[in-house]
Amino acid sequence: MCLSLESVRIRNRRAENIERHNDRMNSSRRKLFGYTNVVDLRDVLKMPPDVTDAVFKCRIIYQEAVQRIEFLPYSPCIVKTSRLARDDTAEYEYKYLDKSCIERLREGSGTDDILIVKQNRITDASFAKVIFFDGTL
Repeated sequence: MCLSLESVRIRNRRAENIERHNDRMNSSRRKLFGYTNVVDLRDVLKMPPDVTDAVFKCRIIYQEAVQRIEFLPYSPCIVKTSRLARDDTAEYEYKYLDKSCIERLREGSGTDDILIVKQNRITDASFAKVIFFDGTL
Protein backbone atom coordinates (compact mmCIF):
# COMPACT_ATOMS: atom_id res chain seq x y z
CA MET A 1 0.00 0.00 0.00
CA CYS A 2 1.32 3.48 -0.86
CA LEU A 3 2.49 5.94 1.74
CA SER A 4 1.18 9.49 1.74
CA LEU A 5 2.87 12.69 2.76
CA GLU A 6 1.85 15.88 4.49
CA SER A 7 4.34 18.75 4.81
CA VAL A 8 3.85 21.31 7.57
CA ARG A 9 5.75 24.54 8.02
CA ILE A 10 7.17 24.92 11.53
CA ARG A 11 8.09 28.42 12.68
CA ASN A 12 9.01 29.43 16.22
CA ARG A 13 8.49 25.75 17.16
CA ARG A 14 4.80 25.95 16.15
CA ALA A 15 3.03 24.10 13.35
CA GLU A 16 1.31 26.50 10.96
CA ASN A 17 -2.19 25.97 9.48
CA ILE A 18 -2.61 22.77 11.46
CA GLU A 19 -6.40 22.58 10.88
CA ARG A 20 -5.97 22.62 7.10
CA HIS A 21 -3.27 19.96 7.31
CA ASN A 22 -5.53 17.83 9.53
CA ASP A 23 -8.39 18.21 7.05
CA ARG A 24 -6.27 17.31 4.02
CA MET A 25 -4.55 14.35 5.68
CA ASN A 26 -7.79 12.88 7.05
CA SER A 27 -9.56 13.41 3.74
CA SER A 28 -6.74 11.56 1.95
CA ARG A 29 -6.80 8.75 4.54
CA ARG A 30 -10.55 8.36 3.99
CA LYS A 31 -10.43 8.45 0.17
CA LEU A 32 -7.25 6.42 -0.35
CA PHE A 33 -7.47 3.86 2.44
CA GLY A 34 -11.07 3.94 3.70
CA TYR A 35 -10.11 5.00 7.23
CA THR A 36 -12.76 7.04 8.99
CA ASN A 37 -11.08 7.63 12.35
CA VAL A 38 -9.64 11.13 12.67
CA VAL A 39 -5.96 11.75 13.38
CA ASP A 40 -5.21 15.13 14.97
CA LEU A 41 -1.68 16.25 14.15
CA ARG A 42 -1.59 18.30 17.36
CA ASP A 43 -1.53 14.97 19.21
CA VAL A 44 1.36 13.47 17.23
CA LEU A 45 3.67 16.42 16.48
CA LYS A 46 6.19 16.63 19.27
CA MET A 47 8.97 19.14 18.70
CA PRO A 48 12.41 17.62 19.16
CA PRO A 49 14.93 19.72 21.11
CA ASP A 50 16.99 20.52 17.99
CA VAL A 51 14.05 22.35 16.36
CA THR A 52 14.83 26.00 17.00
CA ASP A 53 12.83 29.18 16.37
CA ALA A 54 14.00 29.07 12.74
CA VAL A 55 11.76 27.75 9.96
CA PHE A 56 11.59 23.97 9.57
CA LYS A 57 9.76 21.62 7.24
CA CYS A 58 7.94 18.81 9.01
CA ARG A 59 7.29 15.77 6.81
CA ILE A 60 4.51 13.50 8.07
CA ILE A 61 4.45 10.09 6.38
CA TYR A 62 1.24 8.15 6.92
CA GLN A 63 -1.26 5.49 5.90
CA GLU A 64 -3.83 4.45 8.49
CA ALA A 65 -1.70 6.07 11.17
CA VAL A 66 1.36 8.30 11.15
CA GLN A 67 4.34 6.11 10.22
CA ARG A 68 7.18 8.63 10.56
CA ILE A 69 7.78 12.32 11.28
CA GLU A 70 10.84 14.19 10.08
CA PHE A 71 11.91 17.72 10.93
CA LEU A 72 14.22 19.30 8.35
CA PRO A 73 15.70 22.79 8.28
CA TYR A 74 13.76 24.73 5.66
CA SER A 75 15.71 25.58 2.55
CA PRO A 76 13.71 27.56 -0.01
CA CYS A 77 13.89 26.44 -3.62
CA ILE A 78 13.91 29.34 -6.04
CA VAL A 79 12.00 28.45 -9.19
CA LYS A 80 13.32 30.45 -12.16
CA THR A 81 12.25 28.22 -15.04
CA SER A 82 9.24 26.01 -15.64
CA ARG A 83 7.82 24.00 -18.52
CA LEU A 84 4.65 22.11 -19.30
CA ALA A 85 4.87 18.33 -19.04
CA ARG A 86 1.99 16.45 -20.66
CA ASP A 87 0.92 13.03 -19.40
CA ASP A 88 -2.71 11.91 -19.52
CA THR A 89 -1.92 8.89 -17.33
CA ALA A 90 -0.15 10.71 -14.47
CA GLU A 91 -1.71 9.83 -11.12
CA TYR A 92 -0.83 12.34 -8.44
CA GLU A 93 -4.17 13.55 -7.12
CA TYR A 94 -2.94 13.08 -3.56
CA LYS A 95 0.44 13.82 -1.99
CA TYR A 96 2.28 10.51 -2.17
CA LEU A 97 5.67 9.84 -0.64
CA ASP A 98 6.66 8.14 -3.91
CA LYS A 99 7.22 11.00 -6.34
CA SER A 100 8.64 8.85 -9.16
CA CYS A 101 5.76 9.88 -11.45
CA ILE A 102 6.69 13.54 -11.08
CA GLU A 103 10.43 12.87 -11.25
CA ARG A 104 9.93 10.90 -14.48
CA LEU A 105 8.11 13.87 -16.04
CA ARG A 106 10.69 16.37 -14.76
CA GLU A 107 13.68 14.30 -15.91
CA GLY A 108 15.41 15.94 -18.86
CA SER A 109 13.18 19.03 -18.76
CA GLY A 110 16.15 21.29 -18.05
CA THR A 111 13.94 23.39 -15.75
CA ASP A 112 13.54 23.98 -12.03
CA ASP A 113 9.88 22.97 -12.05
CA ILE A 114 7.24 21.49 -14.33
CA LEU A 115 3.53 22.11 -14.65
CA ILE A 116 1.79 18.78 -15.15
CA VAL A 117 -0.85 18.79 -17.89
CA LYS A 118 -3.38 15.98 -17.84
CA GLN A 119 -6.24 15.92 -20.36
CA ASN A 120 -5.46 19.54 -21.34
CA ARG A 121 -5.67 20.80 -17.75
CA ILE A 122 -2.85 21.86 -15.47
CA THR A 123 -3.24 19.55 -12.48
CA ASP A 124 -0.08 20.02 -10.42
CA ALA A 125 3.51 21.15 -10.37
CA SER A 126 6.62 19.30 -9.31
CA PHE A 127 7.43 21.90 -6.67
CA ALA A 128 5.56 25.20 -6.83
CA LYS A 129 2.08 26.01 -5.66
CA VAL A 130 0.10 27.17 -8.69
CA ILE A 131 -2.70 29.73 -8.55
CA PHE A 132 -4.59 31.03 -11.57
CA PHE A 133 -6.28 34.43 -11.63
CA ASP A 134 -8.61 35.56 -14.40
CA GLY A 135 -8.20 39.26 -13.57
CA THR A 136 -11.51 39.61 -11.74
CA LEU A 137 -12.57 38.94 -8.18
